[in-house]
Amino acid sequence: MASIARRKNRSSWVVQYFLYLRPSGKKRKYKYVRSKPEAQALRREVEVIEERSRMGLAPLEQVQRWVDAAWISSEEADSAFPGFGDMLATHKKQDRATRTTDYAKLLALYNEYLEENVRQGRGDYNHRQQQGKARRVVRWLEKACPQVADLTVEDVRDYRMQMEREGKAPWTIYHHLTVLRILLDQAMRMAWADDNPARQVSLKQPKRVKDKRILTPEEVQWCLDTSLKYRQWINGAVPTVVRLGLYAGLRNEEMCWLKWKHIDWHHRILTIQQTTDPATQQTWRPKPCELRRIDIKQAAIDYLAAEKERQAENDLVSEFVIPGGGNQSDYARTFLGRPISREQPQKGFGRMLDAERSEGRPVPEGVTVYSFRHTYCTSLLRKPPQGAGLDLRTVMACMGHSSLRVTEGYLKYIEPEEHPSDALPY
Repeated sequence: MASIARRKNRSSWVVQYFLYLRPSGKKRKYKYVRSKPEAQALRREVEVIEERSRMGLAPLEQVQRWVDAAWISSEEADSAFPGFGDMLATHKKQDRATRTTDYAKLLALYNEYLEENVRQGRGDYNHRQQQGKARRVVRWLEKACPQVADLTVEDVRDYRMQMEREGKAPWTIYHHLTVLRILLDQAMRMAWADDNPARQVSLKQPKRVKDKRILTPEEVQWCLDTSLKYRQWINGAVPTVVRLGLYAGLRNEEMCWLKWKHIDWHHRILTIQQTTDPATQQTWRPKPCELRRIDIKQAAIDYLAAEKERQAENDLVSEFVIPGGGNQSDYARTFLGRPISREQPQKGFGRMLDAERSEGRPVPEGVTVYSFRHTYCTSLLRKPPQGAGLDLRTVMACMGHSSLRVTEGYLKYIEPEEHPSDALPY
């Protein structure tokens, strides 16, 4: 039977239902909406789909409405309701010339595409940013061609040139054209277009030219010392964020999903592995190259042990090293024991920098939480006494890099003034 549930981020609802396909059998489906009333209304609709697909009988007009609403795909409809495929082919031939593009529906289909990718583990998006890009692309589409079927390859090239003339960054242009491709794919699904001209325009990722921010020893010490003064954000975990970055080179998301049981206190080993949120059963799956064991300094172990005691004194201890929620209110307590979102480490650290600036104190420029990971990697490669002097493959394993080339990119940050030639054995 169809069911509804509130999603982890508390900003949307998921409706789960089943289709009965022939001959493959039952298939689970998910749809995402923004409010509980929408979810309840959708559940009533999909319950009808469940019942009709179980019987294998439904009016063809009703099935077409379900397909248009993207509650069931054309292939699924053809499998669940014999004869629908022939009707759809005839319908496309007769109505394609007269059907108008519903751009609001196109945006809704794009959002469903994002949600489905996240559920399948094929992406982890900032939905607000992605939807903003999609709205800008749709505004251009509506102006360029009210009927998406009229869009040509030349129109897409003109759109790219227009963004270049407006001075948009190469990555911005790349992302907008990628969104356009996906939108046109959805338009083809709805039979609003016969092809996707955006996929006929070459699209290559721009080269990243921005240098990585590597902290100096003085800046490292400043971050370690200053963070201890700011315990008012993310349940007092700003110093934890700084140390997990500088002592273990963890990515933001790896910090969020790290559990206490992943720390081997005796051997000083920290493990990055697949993790499940016990409250929601949501599972975080790192890439294979990111699964690793990292040795950490005694200073980090001592800090983490003290941090666990501090959390216990404040009723904050959970399975996660950085606990979500809090005990300040009933609402905050509902998030206690769950992982924080991947944006929270940077938000907490950014607030610390803003607070220091507001007091008129000097603050290192351009430092982010990810800068700690860059600094950790470079410090592993530097020769003693400035660094650990490890070989590339060992550093690659510590960092969880996908290839040796990524690790090699950090060698350029070892300056001649550090005199690496002093390590020569002669």
